[in-house]
Amino acid sequence: MLTDIVIGAVTNYNYDQIKYWANSLDRSGFEGAKMLFCYDIDDETIKRLNDRNYYIARIGGDGKLIMTERFYHYWMILNMIEKEEQYRYVIATDVGDVVFQQNPSIYLSKVLGKKYKINASSESIRYKDEVWGRNNLRNSFGELVYDYHKENIILNAGVIAGEFKYIKDLFLNIFLTSGGAPKHVDGGGGPDQAAYNIIMNSLSVSQMVNVSTSEDGWAAQLGTTKDPSKIQQYKPYLLDPEPIMVGDMVCTSKTKKPFYIVHQYNRIPGWKEVLESKFND
Repeated sequence: MLTDIVIGAVTNYNYDQIKYWANSLDRSGFEGAKMLFCYDIDDETIKRLNDRNYYIARIGGDGKLIMTERFYHYWMILNMIEKEEQYRYVIATDVGDVVFQQNPSIYLSKVLGKKYKINASSESIRYKDEVWGRNNLRNSFGELVYDYHKENIILNAGVIAGEFKYIKDLFLNIFLTSGGAPKHVDGGGGPDQAAYNIIMNSLSVSQMVNVSTSEDGWAAQLGTTKDPSKIQQYKPYLLDPEPIMVGDMVCTSKTKKPFYIVHQYNRIPGWKEVLESKFND
């Protein structure tokens, strides 16, 4: 039986900062391997995760560079796996602001196949219309690169998924592309998301990419589609309707389908409390 892998990376997190991600993943029905790359973590947290069958990769180096270096370490560990053919999908997500509502393997088995090898998550807005993304791309790779990509829909690097060998190579290319940019970008963050978007929109890669919109129900990217501090500014430019909360599930607006993954939920007052209560120990 083919095995899927969910991976994440943390630096200086304790168990309470990881538990919502881990608890929701365990309850989603996901049956594959679970890996956490840790740059600075206490022994008690590692023990608690090991007891739950999480594989912990303890990484040395500067945890401040986690935004880009995680992709090199993802590639390095995946590249060490001898029998790659036993693995099907890799799902890489942020940890501190992500919960799983359904088994992500089920969605990927529906959208990936002969045509598509990578599934990307849309932020429902174009680069030219989103302040953080626009500045991140411009400050990472310059005005000319930004101008070339400004009409593209932003794809979120906090939720990356696809077939094992394609995602493994994508991780390495994100790391290498990020090497041509500052380690820390003025205005916040690193160059990883800009690098990811440049790669995903290249002609050689884009033809194998399925872009899941918000209404497809793959991943709710709430930083652009629901954050109350930004939504009035972004609403005229959103390409999908805002997600909604139905009971204790974050759902698509039109069909009320529960999202498989909810990202940046902690930015939404009320939703944060509901989801953290649901996925508490």
